[in-house]
Amino acid sequence: MMDNRLLDGRAVRDRILESVAARVRAGAAKHSLGRLVSISIGEHKEVAVYVRGQARAAKKVGIAFEEQTWPSALTQDDAKTRLRAMNDDPTVLGVILQRPIPKHLHGRSLASAIHPLKDIEGMNPASIGDIVYNDLALAPCTAAASVP
Repeated sequence: MMDNRLLDGRAVRDRILESVAARVRAGAAKHSLGRLVSISIGEHKEVAVYVRGQARAAKKVGIAFEEQTWPSALTQDDAKTRLRAMNDDPTVLGVILQRPIPKHLHGRSLASAIHPLKDIEGMNPASIGDIVYNDLALAPCTAAASVP
């Protein structure tokens, strides 16, 4: 006998992914959707596992996913320049800046360089403000789940 108080995470995940896939198919029928770009600064085995999961989910729903690994010695200015270029690139649907980043880089400043409409993780200060004020039209799931 199944305990109805237990949540079947796989079933919920599959239901969400199918719903997203249907929306992606509908959008792709009307116009080009672009790609999601995952950025890691430096090599991190743990982050690579997380990124592979993101890539699998993107593939399941039909969204192009590009993984970029930037050199760990990259300067703050160079990283911000690269991020801002993605803001202006119409083929980039969204950007995910993976954590951790090298200690010589300022994470909040890098997050600020990602336009709020392309900020998949919701770490841009404007995105965080929207979450705090319950404007969840484009909130990332983890951040939105933490706000009552």
